Amino acid sequence: MPQAVAAAVVAAVGITGFAATIGTAVIAAAINVGVGLLVSALGSGRTKGNLTPNPVQLRDRTQQVRQPITARRVWLGEGRFSGPVIHLESTNSNKFLHIGIALATHEIAGLDTYYLDDDPIFADDLNASGLVTAGKYKNKVRIKPHLGTAAQVADADLVAESAVYTSSDRGRGVAWVYLRLEFDQKLFPSAVPNVSVVGRGSNQIADPRDASTGYSSNAVLLFNHYLTNWYDGGRGAAIPSAKVEESYTTAGANISDEVVSAKAVTHTVSAVSASDDALDLEGEVLEFFREDRVTIASTGSLPAGLPATGYVIPVRRESTSHKALRIQIAETMADARDGVAVDITDAGSGTITLTKTGEPRYRIDGGIDLDQPPATIMEDLLTAMGGVAPYIAGTWRIYPAAYRAPVEHFIDDEHLRSSLKVRSRTPRRDRFNAVKGLHVSPLAFDQPDEYPLVTVAAYETADGERIVTDLDLPYTARPNAAQRLARIHLERSRREIVAEGDFDIIAMRVVAGDTIKLTHAVYGWSEKVFEVFDFDWRLQERDGQPDMVCHLRLRETDANVYAFDTGDEVGKPPAARTNLPNFFDVSPPQSLAVGTAVSTTAAGDLVYSIVVSWAEAVNALVLNDGAYELRYKRSASGVWQPTARYDGSATRAVIAGVDYGVQYDIEVRAITYVGGQSNWEPIEGYTVGSSTAGVTEINDFGPVTETVTTTKDLGAVTDTVTETLDGGPVAA
Repeated sequence: MPQAVAAAVVAAVGITGFAATIGTAVIAAAINVGVGLLVSALGSGRTKGNLTPNPVQLRDRTQQVRQPITARRVWLGEGRFSGPVIHLESTNSNKFLHIGIALATHEIAGLDTYYLDDDPIFADDLNASGLVTAGKYKNKVRIKPHLGTAAQVADADLVAESAVYTSSDRGRGVAWVYLRLEFDQKLFPSAVPNVSVVGRGSNQIADPRDASTGYSSNAVLLFNHYLTNWYDGGRGAAIPSAKVEESYTTAGANISDEVVSAKAVTHTVSAVSASDDALDLEGEVLEFFREDRVTIASTGSLPAGLPATGYVIPVRRESTSHKALRIQIAETMADARDGVAVDITDAGSGTITLTKTGEPRYRIDGGIDLDQPPATIMEDLLTAMGGVAPYIAGTWRIYPAAYRAPVEHFIDDEHLRSSLKVRSRTPRRDRFNAVKGLHVSPLAFDQPDEYPLVTVAAYETADGERIVTDLDLPYTARPNAAQRLARIHLERSRREIVAEGDFDIIAMRVVAGDTIKLTHAVYGWSEKVFEVFDFDWRLQERDGQPDMVCHLRLRETDANVYAFDTGDEVGKPPAARTNLPNFFDVSPPQSLAVGTAVSTTAAGDLVYSIVVSWAEAVNALVLNDGAYELRYKRSASGVWQPTARYDGSATRAVIAGVDYGVQYDIEVRAITYVGGQSNWEPIEGYTVGSSTAGVTEINDFGPVTETVTTTKDLGAVTDTVTETLDGGPVAA
């Protein structure tokens, strides 16, 4: 049908012979496909204004939701996510709460960390059954990940314990996580905590470079993945893979994998675990990302097996009271992507430091909610590589932001078929010299955060003031990458010459996204480089004959648009952890010590007591109107005996009426004034009569309560003592 339409157009204008053949083909292509260009905010012809992508992709990804209808989500790259609650049930008379959270509408590569509200539980905190074995949730939480494989089966533990979940509820093709929480008012004061996870997303990413399929965060490969997939629910772009030019995908993927220099960030190693092939690091938040290149140095010797330069595999992205930051090292970027660590065989010596020296150029880390139009989603994804995706003659090409050598040279007298319209300067209303915006980064605990402002002093001077534009980057986690993309956007806008005109049929060899050289005597251009950002074909008359021309819209460019000096980069420290009071997060008493006190009754009997002491509370919520609670038992007995509550300002308590020589277990906990309780701090197997804090002896004959009624004075003794009697020592 389109060919017939094209033939009709040709006949109408009277084209015959060879020209008609070419005209039919060209017009058919134009009618069949159209001529268009999908661009990101960075690659568009726009220069100013709010270039913020779809705000849906910046909304809180870590918040679980409870509603009957929610959008399916595609998880690309690495990040922290939650999702809709798909199972919520209490069992065992409300002792256990069972929660299921859907994470993605496809199989994912793996989960590394689980969050209950903002408290992390690491994968190495779980035993083989999923029970938490360390930290505040020890023995209180069970976690079972399900990665969404095609052969996925129902969770056996939930089937056994649930009244409604059955073996038919397999969730095949859906990644989800199941948690069982044991009731504890101190641990779960809000009843149902918010559950989120950190991990790696889709492992179904095709790579034409080696015909493999697996996990990747390569920006071009992930864009290609979305472009060519349907997804359950039918909201993917679903372009046949044959309609995406593979050679451009391969070239773009290589650009995305290039290691670019980055501002130095250093972590110091606090411990080496040869058994886990891991390095524990000092600090609260990990400032390295997966696939970052680091150099490794030591004041002594490096651990055996550890290279001097390697690539980062994150294990723990933040520290807790019981676990340090942790990473592993891979020899190559591909090994870091796949989680293949080098084998460390000893701890080395001296102070070991790791310094970041580079990172992959373009990565996508984020989620796609499939209730958004495909065109909107693709535009958002392109922001992560500053790229363009032209749709030409029925096929797609993917171009990440990079300088491309000109493919053609056009000379005014030879190739121009019209006058050239030129805009030499961007209007004031569209100018800017600084770029700011939001991105989502683990350095900000996976919440939207501003990346450092990008500006150039010379541009501010030329404009007479700072003029800021917004550019949000919802799929860019690294602040360094965000600054590079913002700088490309700024430099593109400062290449202000925009030209358009009709060129001869030779221009059919270029497409949107290509660069060309243009020589034009009037404007003094000799092989000046322009980027084609739009074009269309037109049929017009020339010297009484039909003439096919290509109308090009051009924007000047050069290699310096994409050059970025790390000296221009602004370091982005991790966001400070919130310091708001947590009424239910209470540290146990410190410096616990015990001793024995002995008192004597009026009848001469000895009474033994245990004296317990601890350091003064540092938590103001305990010190002011809080309390301490003690309990004790014979070590051989299983029955705890409570004592009275003690004021939060107290540092000492007495347990009276214990038996000499008997072993006791004693526990003390702190309580805030609103009822938050610490864990019990124990002293086990204390023997009455021994001491960890010194024995105190008290001779107490009791109070005098009777009134003295008679006194007798026998006078002073004046006689000399003349006889003494020594009965000898008391031997028994």
